[in-house]
Amino acid sequence: MISNLRLVRGMIQQELAGRAHMSISQLQRLEYGERKSWNLSLKSVLALANALGVNVEELD
Repeated sequence: MISNLRLVRGMIQQELAGRAHMSISQLQRLEYGERKSWNLSLKSVLALANALGVNVEELD
């Protein structure tokens, strides 16, 4: 889901990771399903949603 949102917006992983203030490896683990978004801090979830321009609920 996160990778689809990222690709629709024409972003590469490095760009989204930077905008969401997280490492590329953390973003990759989220995109590949190795880590769930609900395991992130609230600050990280909000930053990721903001970087993608979506509501938090859309990250699930």
